[in-house]
Amino acid sequence: MMAFLYPFLTLMQPGILFPALNVVHPMQLVSAVALLTVLAQRHLSGTEVKRRLSHPAMLAVFAFVLLQVASRFRYGLGSMSEVFSFWSAFAIFVAVSVLLIATERDLRNYMWGMILGGSVVVCFGLLAVAQHSPKLAGGRAGAYGMYENHNDYSFAILTIFPFAWQLVRITAGFTKRILLYAVLLACVAGTFLSLSRGGMLCLVLAGGMLIWKSMSGVRRMLVIGIFGVLAMGAVLYQFAAREENQRGHYTAEDAKSSRYELWRAARKMIVAHPILGVGSGRFNEFAGDYEELSHDQKGKVSHNTFLEVATGSGLTGLAAFTMILVGVLRVSSPKAAAYSSIPEPLVSAIFICALTMIARGMLDAKPHDWSYYFLAVMAVAVGSLQRGPQPSPEQVKQPAVAATPRSGRPRVYNRVA
Repeated sequence: MMAFLYPFLTLMQPGILFPALNVVHPMQLVSAVALLTVLAQRHLSGTEVKRRLSHPAMLAVFAFVLLQVASRFRYGLGSMSEVFSFWSAFAIFVAVSVLLIATERDLRNYMWGMILGGSVVVCFGLLAVAQHSPKLAGGRAGAYGMYENHNDYSFAILTIFPFAWQLVRITAGFTKRILLYAVLLACVAGTFLSLSRGGMLCLVLAGGMLIWKSMSGVRRMLVIGIFGVLAMGAVLYQFAAREENQRGHYTAEDAKSSRYELWRAARKMIVAHPILGVGSGRFNEFAGDYEELSHDQKGKVSHNTFLEVATGSGLTGLAAFTMILVGVLRVSSPKAAAYSSIPEPLVSAIFICALTMIARGMLDAKPHDWSYYFLAVMAVAVGSLQRGPQPSPEQVKQPAVAATPRSGRPRVYNRVA
């Protein structure tokens, strides 16, 4: 049950959705309960726990968090403590999650929790648009907390979309399949209503890869052709609708030129501070010192996740962040999926989600998005499960049963002749 609840509550963000709960710090409480569940159930041996916590992707997460803290060294212990408090939540989340997933069934439950938790966010955005919420900037779909902004909202959609699609292929129950189809429809509707251009481009990318993996032969080529036409229409519509939505304020050309300004500032910042950057999350404060920015660009993030990491914590931070993604791609690549004990659709969902989030990260700055840390969990869990089931501590304590000597006589109907 906790393998389902932990990712569900993490994406749902109960402390933000229900502000009254903030007093008890709900996610810290849930993390503690999840860890106690792991300790009480003891589904993993001590050796397996150590193996998972020392997995390359897990170590990359730890290194990334520590480098975020180290990047603030010039601003004093108070600043370092503040950054540690923020980023350590992601390391704790990954560490606890990988210990919750002891079997393939746990992995499926975890994916279901992630999908349904993300669906709460997606449906909240759809309802906000339907109710013409005054909180929506320009009427563009957005949710709350980490996904309040329309571009951030698309990150939640792209995180759950590949998993919902692939689970449809291996889910037998009628009700579950209908629910997954509803999630997919909500993701498409949410992307259109968000008017996020980057979100639409990446949804099309994910859809194309999923169709390619789901089909074969003539049918694949036919559906890809039809999808290509529909996708082109969807992208053109999204750009036109966004242009109309912000007519006279912020055009597609403005977006393009503004990114070039910010990316030039990022390049100069990295050259000046290549090791630990200017401090985690401080690009928007110092960008103007490295490039003459137009008025609208002052105080903005870099609009590129990888540049945001590199400017904040230097090339060392970027290396750690990249190693997280490399670990994900290594265990979920088509070659790895072909030899995996985990069903191919589940493994390919991880691979497609990783590529999609890498593409999305090139168009917006969000290294703190949950998607990257969910993928880190998948890398460790799938990599561990592919090695086969590990004996529990109770099984380890049991004395080995002596093997029965083999008879040299032939067996007939499973009996010794």
